[in-house]
Amino acid sequence: MCEYYEYLSTRIEFSDGRELFAFPIDGKDILKIATVARIRRVGEEIEGFQRNAVRSHIREIAEYIKTPNAMIPNAIVLAFSDPNVSFEAIQHSHEEIGKIGIFRVPVVDLTKEERPGFIIDGQQRARAIDEADVESFPIMVCAFKEATLEELTQQFVNLNNTKPLPKELMIELLPNLSFPPTRLQPTKLAAELANQLAFREGSPFHGLVRSVSQPEGIIRLNSIVNPLKEQLKDPTSYFGRSAGGGEIANIDTIRETLSNYWHAIKEVFSHAWGLPIKESRLMHGSGIFAMFQLCTNVLDNCSEEPNVEEITKHISLVAPHCHWTEEDGDWDNIDGCNLTEPWNGLENTAKDKKMLTGHLIRKYVEEYRNAEV
Repeated sequence: MCEYYEYLSTRIEFSDGRELFAFPIDGKDILKIATVARIRRVGEEIEGFQRNAVRSHIREIAEYIKTPNAMIPNAIVLAFSDPNVSFEAIQHSHEEIGKIGIFRVPVVDLTKEERPGFIIDGQQRARAIDEADVESFPIMVCAFKEATLEELTQQFVNLNNTKPLPKELMIELLPNLSFPPTRLQPTKLAAELANQLAFREGSPFHGLVRSVSQPEGIIRLNSIVNPLKEQLKDPTSYFGRSAGGGEIANIDTIRETLSNYWHAIKEVFSHAWGLPIKESRLMHGSGIFAMFQLCTNVLDNCSEEPNVEEITKHISLVAPHCHWTEEDGDWDNIDGCNLTEPWNGLENTAKDKKMLTGHLIRKYVEEYRNAEV
């Protein structure tokens, strides 16, 4: 027979059938009924949504909790998907807004990681209370029920929208949101394409991108998202012309073209591909940005659905003018005014990205005019 933790709770029921519960709890018990859905990547798919805990913040809260008259007035938000979580109303005379009753959560084996609920907001507070040198610490909980990880992720983003989440965490979560915050809607398409480029097997970037869910890598996920976002919002760019209103009619075709384009770059610059940024400026934010900007000039001169071989011929035109590694030497006349820049002198600044972009486009256009591709 299943045992339950029981909490005296209030329940508010909304017109669409969803329910919101609020109840006091000993903070020491929160981790008995809920866990943190830490973000991680399984192949292309994202599981979880929470960023890593901040140990310094947890210690500060734990120290505060030990002080006399300590109180944390803001509630910890939990979400439950376990079907055994239930609410039983108690008859009373005041039911204008909500009902009072007993909220029941099944008792689970604490030696295992699984819990009936997830912490949506307040993981640092929950950890701090658990670690604080006090016998107990009362705190309020707000809770709701959601069935799927997508719904939990949506609630997590909605709740944290007013206090922005780390950009790279948002970039990984955005593709899974049906209703992204308004300010992030223009980024959703770029995030979706960037995540596919970064983490799909067979992509030239596979295994090279560093993100919240995959901390090992050479290239930051934002180094792909940011220039791709610029391309998509520019109506004159190759991809921007296909992204009317922030949507792409055939995202699979666009993704394949992007993949082919970067496979060609990987092939032409094989000596510089996959190296740490200290050894290759192609892997650096400035190099990734400039090559993204070059794509419109290249792809406009290709067939409608170019393959890797065709794009490789175009990228090869600009190869003699690229100096990604020490072996390649310094950048000669990179600004068109006889400026020589050390091969590793380019920084991830707007000025250097603009200068490198101008150099690559200028040299490609010159070579293309004189070549038969």
